[in-house]
Amino acid sequence: ALFKPITKYQKSIRRIEEIPDAVHKIFREVSSGRPQPVVLEIFSDAFYDNIEEDQISILPSNQYRAIEKPAVDSSLINESLELLISAKKPLIVSGGGVLRAEAWNELKELAEYLQIPVVTSHGGIGSISNKSKCSLGVLSLTSVQATTGADAVLALGVKFSYTLALGKPPAWKDSQKLIHVDIDPSIIGRSKPITLGIVADCKQYLIQLLAELKKSNRVEKRDWLETLTAIKKRDQTASIKKANNDEIPINPVRLIKEIYE
Repeated sequence: ALFKPITKYQKSIRRIEEIPDAVHKIFREVSSGRPQPVVLEIFSDAFYDNIEEDQISILPSNQYRAIEKPAVDSSLINESLELLISAKKPLIVSGGGVLRAEAWNELKELAEYLQIPVVTSHGGIGSISNKSKCSLGVLSLTSVQATTGADAVLALGVKFSYTLALGKPPAWKDSQKLIHVDIDPSIIGRSKPITLGIVADCKQYLIQLLAELKKSNRVEKRDWLETLTAIKKRDQTASIKKANNDEIPINPVRLIKEIYE
């Protein structure tokens, strides 16, 4: 009861022979769906038990849990592709699900292939390098130009929590088409109405999407990314100027710079 509010699965065992099955169960739980803590409680009685080694059955991981991620339905991949390519101002929002799926390479490839800007949630920081021309960073005065201007949004492993303004106006538009991809079905459409909801591992989804994209050989030329990049550079230049401003009272941007250095 103590751990129930903060874990997805709890198991208590009193006998030593229960340990292998319990370990299989907790690893199956922790590796399926949205990663969350699990707890295995072993009562002291088990540590005083004796058991022969040949009485213990420890299975290879592929015999007690799924190793391969399930494929995404091809119709959902095709519909996703059509929404992204037909959009005039598409945007990708990358969350912690991209990091947990280790899908950063696929994210970068998709964004740069289609020239789509990427905004990250705080949990998704690092899913795309700040050096990428497609990266706009976390939601800010700069990236809000993208969130309010986008006509189609691909949300990958993201909750649309308060750090993303809950996916609501004025930071977002209700008229936006939204493709929401997450391993946890309870997250999809929870904060923002969706056009297409896909329960999937982000890496598996992106692998299939990229394969279909390259097969179709369709790329639309847009000025959207260049416009946002220009705004980003303008704001960065302004921030550098503020950081080097030695006027008193001290500018907050300079204070942050001084503390950092």
